[in-house]
Amino acid sequence: MNADKLVLGLAGLKLAIETTEVAGIVSVQHPTYLPHQSGFVSGLISLRGEPVTVVDVRKAFKLQDAGSGHMIVVVRDSKRTLGLDAGGAETSFLWAEELKKCIIGGDGGAFTKGTLTLDHDSYVLIDWRALFDEAARLLTTDETRV
Repeated sequence: MNADKLVLGLAGLKLAIETTEVAGIVSVQHPTYLPHQSGFVSGLISLRGEPVTVVDVRKAFKLQDAGSGHMIVVVRDSKRTLGLDAGGAETSFLWAEELKKCIIGGDGGAFTKGTLTLDHDSYVLIDWRALFDEAARLLTTDETRV
């Protein structure tokens, strides 16, 4: 919890991701369409020759669409890679030193690991692995197959 965080500001909500999990940030006109995509799955991009499924963070968190830009934050661990389409989000950072002063809260809602509060600002910690699992479910469910 005390590692540096990348913060995405979307429609008044501040979403935080550990910087150690960020593999890159890509700007595209629009992700490539995926057959059978549904829900918040928005397409596919390529990062260094590797295909990356992209989810629309605004849809996942039920936020208004904020324009046509597609800033995609690619996150990964040893087994999974996922693109988080944050649209035209404002970006900033929470540094480890600042996080020492944060109040850690419980549930921030679906696809979250909790909340952080610092100087009256609240940040929602994204559980991107839960987003990955839901995207995989959406893309493999029998209901989406033709």
